[in-house]
Amino acid sequence: MHINDTVKVRLTQQGKQYLQDQHDMLFANLPLHRKPAFKLPTEDAEGYCKFQLWILFKDFSAYFNSPQFFSELPFQAEIEIVDRGNSRSLD
Repeated sequence: MHINDTVKVRLTQQGKQYLQDQHDMLFANLPLHRKPAFKLPTEDAEGYCKFQLWILFKDFSAYFNSPQFFSELPFQAEIEIVDRGNSRSLD
């Protein structure tokens, strides 16, 4: 496994809301006409979203350090590693 590997996770509602909140905070001081629209990562037919592993950790790093991490996961615990066209599951 490599930090640049692509992984697939199923975001929970809390994870989706967290990404929205992070986007809103990042662009809070911009005028409305300059704010980019928020877009959730694209889900495949099984509900998985793709991230590079390091980006997944970066995007959710503050969540991992918050008290709510222990009660509400941002994504389901099963992570699929996508490797050169192959996919394997990490539980």
